[in-house]
Amino acid sequence: MQLFAMKASYPLDEQTKQEVTELLTRATAQDDVDYSVLMHAPFWQAAEQRGFFVLVYDDDKDLLIGALSALDLFGLNSYEWAAVVDPAYRRMGIGAELVAGFKHGLSERESTGEMATTYPSEAAEGFLKSVGYEYNSSEATLSTEAAEQALVFPEDDDIRPYEQGDYLALQHMMEAGFGDLAEETEQLVAQTEKNDHMQLAMYIEDGVAVGTISTTVRDHELWVTAFTVEPGYRRSGIGTNLLKWAQNEAVKNNQTEVLLDVETDNDEALNLYKKAGFHIKGQVDYYVVK
Repeated sequence: MQLFAMKASYPLDEQTKQEVTELLTRATAQDDVDYSVLMHAPFWQAAEQRGFFVLVYDDDKDLLIGALSALDLFGLNSYEWAAVVDPAYRRMGIGAELVAGFKHGLSERESTGEMATTYPSEAAEGFLKSVGYEYNSSEATLSTEAAEQALVFPEDDDIRPYEQGDYLALQHMMEAGFGDLAEETEQLVAQTEKNDHMQLAMYIEDGVAVGTISTTVRDHELWVTAFTVEPGYRRSGIGTNLLKWAQNEAVKNNQTEVLLDVETDNDEALNLYKKAGFHIKGQVDYYVVK
């Protein structure tokens, strides 16, 4: 068997997109797992998104047999990646070939960081450990249907788009909620400004921003990607109303589902989301370099 490896940058051309789609279809049929979200399918042809693929072909059959998708989701030159190998070609070193190509791609881009992602399985855990990674954390994906009609908010609720004067309040909330550095908050704002599929909204009380939520549209889905409330204002209903606002936005834009990710050990957040009507849809495990 003669192997051929190459890299391809986002956005993917139609032929490569089709080859990757066919590979994931074969893997899904064998494993009974939908790999499309893990492999960042909604972003493959997004011109504004930074990312790249490592692709391995069986040259004799002109067949794509392995793919690794690396996505710089937040524009920080740090890549989240996942890989899939054709079931008929597993345990032949294809995965290690993909990871080697990925490392070369990181070097070319002078990347600042990386993290591997996978659905929970002993096989995936064993592979990642064999190529130098260790378990870090897990996130659950939660989902709820978009509201059937616009929800009614109390008259004193004020949720509006982010404005430049909100920056200090936003940065404080992002630091308190996620430990984000100032440059990460700046990148969130910059990404929102240049991406038509993203929104950043603020909850205002007495003229001060005390809550925030960011959303990203992916096909028929609305993803909540940054959501937090100023610590002193938590447990007052602000978070629940921000989630209702996201459901309203989904209705306005004809999305059918609202989704978000949360760490599985964050019991307080999980309870909030479940009370707001979200249910667990799946789980992703994260691995970092040892």
